[in-house]
Amino acid sequence: MRWQLLVAVALLSGLGEPRASGSPRAEPLRLVEAIFVESDSPMPPPSTAPWRAVRLDVPPPERLTNAGYEWLRIDFEAQRLAERGVPLALYVPVLHRQLSIFVNGREVAAQRIPAFTRRVVCCAVYVELPEGAIVTPGANRLEIRTTSVVGRGAAWAPLYLGDASELWGRYEARTLIEGGGVLIPLLFAVVISAVCLVVWHRRRGEQLLLLFGLSAALYAFNASLERWFMADEWATLAGVAGVLADYASATLMLVFLLRYAGWRWPRVETALWGLVAASAAIYPFVNFYDWQSPWHVWWYTSIAIYMASLPLAAAVAWRQRDLRSALLVTGAAISVGLIGWQVFGQLFDTEGLYLWPYHQLGLFAVIAAMLIDRLVISLGQSERLNAELEQRVADKHSELEVQYGRTRELERERAVIAERARMMSDMHDGIGAQLISTLSLVEGGEVSKEGIATALRECVDDLRLAIDSLEPTDQDLLPVLGNLRYRLEPRLKAQGIQLDWQVQDVPKLACLTPENVLHVLRILQETFSNILKHAGAQRVRLATCANSQGVAIEVSDDGMGFDDSLVSHGYGIESMRRRARAVGATLTLKSSETGTTLSLLLPAGQPTLGV
Repeated sequence: MRWQLLVAVALLSGLGEPRASGSPRAEPLRLVEAIFVESDSPMPPPSTAPWRAVRLDVPPPERLTNAGYEWLRIDFEAQRLAERGVPLALYVPVLHRQLSIFVNGREVAAQRIPAFTRRVVCCAVYVELPEGAIVTPGANRLEIRTTSVVGRGAAWAPLYLGDASELWGRYEARTLIEGGGVLIPLLFAVVISAVCLVVWHRRRGEQLLLLFGLSAALYAFNASLERWFMADEWATLAGVAGVLADYASATLMLVFLLRYAGWRWPRVETALWGLVAASAAIYPFVNFYDWQSPWHVWWYTSIAIYMASLPLAAAVAWRQRDLRSALLVTGAAISVGLIGWQVFGQLFDTEGLYLWPYHQLGLFAVIAAMLIDRLVISLGQSERLNAELEQRVADKHSELEVQYGRTRELERERAVIAERARMMSDMHDGIGAQLISTLSLVEGGEVSKEGIATALRECVDDLRLAIDSLEPTDQDLLPVLGNLRYRLEPRLKAQGIQLDWQVQDVPKLACLTPENVLHVLRILQETFSNILKHAGAQRVRLATCANSQGVAIEVSDDGMGFDDSLVSHGYGIESMRRRARAVGATLTLKSSETGTTLSLLLPAGQPTLGV
């Protein structure tokens, strides 16, 4: 991992203090040989203690399980470390944060450790040394006391002693990657999990979004534990919670990949969740940092679940063989590579960076991109379907418009034909019958000239009445009665009969269709015809009024009246009643010695008030 540190140092080279131009830079002293002892004493143990030689550039031969102090002693010859007056510092790439440093028997208290690095599992340590603490040249002794977390031995790595500005750059580069950089996968996982879970809440059928959202949420939870909750009083609880969260996140990811590939294996999924449940029961009571523990094989089982994403992603890619599946394999390979390096890489490089919080970032980024791509494709398909649907609706609307036009034309044609048939039938039954009767009288010589004129005048009036019924009335009774008055008033005056016209505004009537108008006019024509022929009246009154039932037309005269028993079954009266029934009206006829009154009540239907 030295090349990574070199890149980081190059990026952050401006963080160190500037040097005078042309001044030589002394290389830091790299200390790798030391002696080690366990002791309960807070002060450096004597030389008679059971010290044993160790190398800091290789892993320790065994993990320590006690909770006492762990001492490292390094004797070294310091030649020219830096210019006079330039501060010196000690840089420890990997070590637990609880430590005390003694230089030549003197405890060093000056430390510069940013707050965010103090709660990471293994972090870098930077300590500036007081002036004169290192004898240059000469023999020096460095002693380091660490107090590790219970059940966890100290991490070992080479120590660096030299120019404070240069070592500070290395320290900042490392803490940026191991400490501040944790925010990148944390924030990414929080955002992507929130988006997936919100979308799943609106679309409960998208189970893949639920699995991926929960996996990212647990991943973020584990990253936040390593970022903020690794103080001593919370170390055990936070460590167990973090491992279980990471374990469950990996299991969810495997289930996601299985279902993404279309494989529903309930027994495999049940077995995976059984392992998570067993881990939850075992982890709080077993020290998995003791490599000699027989339970340590369980830790490798969990690692195997993390790393199973790569062959599963490869199987998906082999099945689908597209760009997205290739990216999925790439993301899984990055994740598995980081996991493998973090777990096994320290066997070869004790200065390896702590990259565990980043191990799922590549896979999550690829899957998030795939889900976004899937969402974009779905939205595109939805838009296309909507456009096609709108086009189909527009086409159907056009077809319906054409069909509706044809239907209206057919209806108009049927109405014209029906009206023509009605007119022909009415003219045949009315004018035609009257003309034939008049013709028979003329041919038989049984009628006078005045009788012929009267008969022909009645035929003309009947024809005009039929024509008036064709005039548009807009469901208004007044124009109908106005035309009737125009036709009848001259005849009434000719016989000396006064017309009292008491017509008032009435509501419009839905029943006044052209056919019904003709029925009303026929009834009124028959009434006035009887008055002219038989009543001997001097005065005729026509009035209208409206009530809740409809509109009433009343015609009364001051003639001699008639006997109801003799006339009620006559052809004229029966014809008037038949026409009233066709309109849906009520016909009432009353006669006495002082005159006759006819009342025709037209139904209201759904009228609208006229002007």
